[in-house]
Amino acid sequence: MENAIRSKKVIIGGIITGMLLNMVDAPNGIFIAGPRITEFLLAHGITPNPLVPAYFFPFHLLYGMMIVWTYASFLPKYGKGWKNALLATFLLLLTTRFMAFGFVVMGLLPLNLFLILSATMVIGSTLGGLVGCWYYSRA
Repeated sequence: MENAIRSKKVIIGGIITGMLLNMVDAPNGIFIAGPRITEFLLAHGITPNPLVPAYFFPFHLLYGMMIVWTYASFLPKYGKGWKNALLATFLLLLTTRFMAFGFVVMGLLPLNLFLILSATMVIGSTLGGLVGCWYYSRA
């Protein structure tokens, strides 16, 4: 079965993708967006949950696995390479960004904070997706 998805490589490539995303996103959450989000929440009478980082760290790992799995599923049609890796990455990135934009629409997150958070998601997802998918593709 030449087109079979190699689960172990999806998991390892996904962990690589997620870790790179965490490395880009965590400093933003700690030093830039995090304090602004806390200020926004407190101004609206909402107590910030200290478990937020504990949620996003494994979420990014799962998200990374989803990117690599999508890349692997695209291989028979689009082949190996950075274009396919970016296609898989941006498909999931756009999905998550559209979902997260719902918080802006509902008034639960200011647009400027959404854009700050999205910037690191774009950078981290792109970097992580390229590296994780490269790992999956290598022999």
